[in-house]
Amino acid sequence: MSTYGCGCAAQCKYKVLQLLGEGSCGKVAKGRNRYTKELVALKVQKKGMHEDYFYKKELENLDLIRPLDPDTFNLIRFIEHFEFKSHRCLAFELLDQSVLEHLNKCDISLNQMRPMAKQLLVSLFGLKSVGLMHTDIKLDNIMLVDQEKQPFKLKLIDFGVAKHRDRVRPGSILQPLGYRSPEVVLGLPLGESVDMWSLACCLATCFKVGYVFPCGSEFDLLTKIVKFLGKPPDELLNQAMYSKQYFVQEKSKWRLKTPQEYKKSSGENLRIVADTLGNTTLQKLIKHTFRHNSCSEFTDREAFYDLLKRMFELDPLKRITPAEALLHPFITMEHLPPSEDYTQEAHDLMKVAQTDHVDLQTENLKKAAQCEEKKRAEALLSRPSAPPQPAPQPIVPDKFDNTEYTEQSTYVVTDLEAERVPRSTFGRFVPRALREFWSRLRQSTRTNRPVLPRSPSPNSPSLAEHDVMKSDLGVQDQIQDRPSPCLSTLKTKIRPSPHVLKSETKPRPSKRGLESSLKTKIHLKCCAGESSAPAACPHPPIVGQIPRMPLGQLLTDMSPFSLYLALGAGASGVRGHAEL
Repeated sequence: MSTYGCGCAAQCKYKVLQLLGEGSCGKVAKGRNRYTKELVALKVQKKGMHEDYFYKKELENLDLIRPLDPDTFNLIRFIEHFEFKSHRCLAFELLDQSVLEHLNKCDISLNQMRPMAKQLLVSLFGLKSVGLMHTDIKLDNIMLVDQEKQPFKLKLIDFGVAKHRDRVRPGSILQPLGYRSPEVVLGLPLGESVDMWSLACCLATCFKVGYVFPCGSEFDLLTKIVKFLGKPPDELLNQAMYSKQYFVQEKSKWRLKTPQEYKKSSGENLRIVADTLGNTTLQKLIKHTFRHNSCSEFTDREAFYDLLKRMFELDPLKRITPAEALLHPFITMEHLPPSEDYTQEAHDLMKVAQTDHVDLQTENLKKAAQCEEKKRAEALLSRPSAPPQPAPQPIVPDKFDNTEYTEQSTYVVTDLEAERVPRSTFGRFVPRALREFWSRLRQSTRTNRPVLPRSPSPNSPSLAEHDVMKSDLGVQDQIQDRPSPCLSTLKTKIRPSPHVLKSETKPRPSKRGLESSLKTKIHLKCCAGESSAPAACPHPPIVGQIPRMPLGQLLTDMSPFSLYLALGAGASGVRGHAEL
């Protein structure tokens, strides 16, 4: 056994008893407080800038929800944070098991699902009151407190990727793929309604349905949403950022692209997961697929279907809110006859979800629902009727990105990342430095722009001095035989380093602006085997073909990412000091 504790304490405070699991940002262990003997869950973060960022964001979110009582609003209780041997640690209350683990062991009945739904709706009601979007609601992040002593008493965990509603921009990538709402995929304005969509996916999965939208890509997800729930309204697609990426407009009407059309326009290799639900609809699945034992249960299924239908509303402004859902007949059970055994069982199971909080009283919930309905009507009237956005151009996948994405992965746009660009299957980002360089390069009107040669690969045998003669950017095909220059060398002005012996630039006369051709003769001295040579770039070179076209046309026609890859950013290149 090992121990974790506060680094400034004389003795360790926590003793690790068992490893519970491991995620992308760290490990979770079961521990015991040496002084109070309290069992806790210790979340130990990995080392690195990426993990430190999410650690700080989770602390901010935990501080934001501190005014909410964890037991009333069914949120995990945060104890403290500390650092031990440069590892950042978070201490939480210890819970039993996730709903996914319980679902793999046994089925969940409709009566058992009702207290679960109410508790999660109370959690979302509390998060909305502080302006926080969880954005990662899935069965793994819904924990049962103690299934033996308190059946179906649960809490919501993991606030590492939660977002404040005022800091989320349209087009941000949120939520696991199978739980992702259509407004996230289409690039519509985002709000707390994304969590209601994820909660609907969880409830439908618990009701013997399996995963509602098993998918391998966002196009596959939209295909199943349209098949299962219908096409989003045209007024939504008119203002969506990525409508033309997935839909085709024909005579002011929109239709979903076929897989062949989407593959042709995007250049992607589609990842399609088999649809386990077949051609059935949500209504048929809930009402008629599984046998019911009484008329009360069938009536209860109708109420459950109505709640899910309102939670699966494609228009985020019309989607039911937590306050409205807490007043729904499925939660209040007002539709059930009082004298039947099914009703008595339902009331007994709902005792675990009872609360005396003032804001959760029926009168206050009705007032909150009326205010939300008024805001919804105003938002629908002021909704802009924006013209369709131009179809995004497909981009080349990054060959250095070795991340393995799965349908359970969570995709987040953080403040450290650049703004989003038209994406392929899983989305890509253009570095901020590259975008700034591209913008200044296109606006520049300098005429004598040197064309940089490609340096010898650090893995190649020792070479003699290279004489590279080029006319225009339409260079000879032999350029493919040489590695690509680093992005840091793609600048307009070069100060020679000790490894660049001579540089001569001879512009052709009578040419204007960027259309002037260049003849550059650069002598390079191979630094292979020299101890003074700088360290080589760790990335392998990308050997690309630069099109045969004048420089001005190249800068005008090519996208920044295409030029970035064509010139081979990431390989070792001319080692000079560059400035703009």
